[in-house]
Order: sequence, then C-alpha cells, then structure tokens
Amino acid sequence: MLEKKKKKKKKNKKKKRLGTPYVEPGTIVEGVNDEHNYTYDYGNVVDPPDEEDDMRMLKVTGNPAADFTRAYSVIGSPFSEMWKLVLPPSFVTMQALLVVASYVLKFPGYGRGTLPNTVKHVLVKMIREVPRLFPDLGIKIRYFHNKYYGLGDQQRTVKWDLAKMSQYLQGNSIRQYSTTRYSDTQDSHDCCIAICKAIMGAIIMKNNQSIYTEEQVKQLLEQEETSVEAALDQMGRMGLPHWRTLSDYVLHMRMYVLVVTLMAFQSGVKNYVSPVLIDGLQTEILDTLEFAHFQFDQDMQTTFNKFYREIFHDTKSHEKAKVMFNMMQTLNLDFDNIPNMEKLKQLFSK
Repeated sequence: MLEKKKKKKKKNKKKKRLGTPYVEPGTIVEGVNDEHNYTYDYGNVVDPPDEEDDMRMLKVTGNPAADFTRAYSVIGSPFSEMWKLVLPPSFVTMQALLVVASYVLKFPGYGRGTLPNTVKHVLVKMIREVPRLFPDLGIKIRYFHNKYYGLGDQQRTVKWDLAKMSQYLQGNSIRQYSTTRYSDTQDSHDCCIAICKAIMGAIIMKNNQSIYTEEQVKQLLEQEETSVEAALDQMGRMGLPHWRTLSDYVLHMRMYVLVVTLMAFQSGVKNYVSPVLIDGLQTEILDTLEFAHFQFDQDMQTTFNKFYREIFHDTKSHEKAKVMFNMMQTLNLDFDNIPNMEKLKQLFSK
C-alpha cells in the first residue's frame, strides 16, 4: 500500500510540472514567456506560393485514427470555419501551428475538414516565422500557447481588485498599457466622461426604453459636469444589471465600457473602473484584449473621435452575428440543441 501511495504522489508531481507555472504579470520566466531570448532554427524557408497554389497544396484528406479524430474534432469542424469571424486572432494562428506540427509528425488527415480554408492565409503570412522541425516547432507552439492562453487562463482563478487589474494591464503578455500614454488633464477626463455618457445614453438607455424614459436620457445629457471617476462609476452601476444579458447591444456595451476604462487607465485616473464592474471586466479583458480594437492611438483626441463615432454608428458586430446565424441555418444545424438558440433567433431576425 505504501509503495502504491508513493507512486501516486510521484505521478501527481509529474502532472504538475507539465502545466504552465504561475507567473505574475510583468515577470519574465525562462521557458514560459521569454521567447524574445530564444533563437529559432527556421530550417529551409522558401517564399510562399500564390494563393491558388497554396489552396491546392493544403487541400488534402486522410484516414485519421480515432484519437486524432477527437483531437481535431473542434479545430477542423464547420463551426471553426464559421466562428473565425469573431474568434480572437490567436485561435487561427494556433490552428495553423497545430496543422504544421501534424504535418511534420506525419499524422494522417492533418489538413482535414475546413482547416485548409481556415489556416491558409495565416500560413502564407507566417511562412518565415514557423520552424520546420522539432524541437523548435514545439517550442514555438509552447511559447505561443503560454502567451495567449496559459498565462491569461491563470488569471481566471485570481480574484481581481483594482491593484490586480492594474498589474495585469501593465504587465500581461498580450498587450500592455501605460498610465502615462495620455496626459492626466481635464481635457483627457472630459473625453472619458463624454464616452461614458454616450455608452449610457446611446447603448444602455436606448436599448432599455421600458426602463429609462426620454426625460431620464435628457437629464443624463444635461447633468452638470462631474468628475471622471464619478462618471465611470455611474456608467458601471448602470451597466451592471445588463452585463450578462444575451443581446447584441450588450456586446457593444461591454466592449466600449472596456474601451473607456482603458482610456481612463492610460490617462492616469486613479479609480479608472467602477468597483462593481471589476469581476465582469476581468473576464472581458482576458477574453478580448488581443483584438485590434483595443490598440489605442497615441493622441487622446484621435482616440476619442474614433470611439465616440463608433458608438453611434457601429453595426459591424451585429452584421457579423447575422452572417453567422444565416450560415448555421444553411448548414441545417439543430438549433434546438444549442443553448439559448431561441433567444439568438429572436435577436438576429430583427
């Protein structure tokens, strides 16, 4: 019995070593997030073929074993092709790296299903950045996984407060933010206040007319100027009851709440987020920070103009959702077996 217990303990220890070790945001750990210090052997790099040749090269089929079928059941499925419209860019890049690894390891069916069309553009774009052989290819995949998944996922088990959120924004591995990008002036604060009002009036109140009257919207727009921290807190408390509602306007709301939060953070505002929204924004940050939408201009006025205009005219995400919904109908998917599909039907049939 003692021998069995000892063996079990050894196995458990071994399992722990296989995962990504916990790394505090902003800390560099060898083999985890120090890719900038590693020199790859890229092998024989050639110029990419034109797109037509590339498609022909990638369109292959095979007879994969059961375990390989399970491993590729998600990334090679029609769902993967559809959802790439809204998935983070890193997802398709990881798909491409796994396809290359499967090819190098001579797995049958490495280009199965929708994978050729899904990864072809990324493969052509990255052809000079992907090592041709192991172990360098495996190291590349490990670093990429740590950067976009491993280190971020560690934070999902951490209870954030204002200090933890600030630490992550400044030291995460995907996109880092500085508290001095914009000047800590009244002009910067006014830009943040205006975005807060736009979110409250044009997104939250407009889409909840049974709750908010026109008079309340008018009062919001005409209220005396307040501090940027008070405006952020007011917006957060107004948005909280709707935060997890299944609706396209809520997607917009969460996105622009994060935008103005980051604007305030980069302006040096001390209390740049309402305390009630820290939990919700933690998930939003971990899920979406890599999107290009959260790459900010160096000038506050340019940044403000861009996002203020978008709040009143942004229909792109709703249109993308409609496209996906129509694609799912075309594929004759069983909507009744997909959670909340009735709500999605109602939402995207507007």
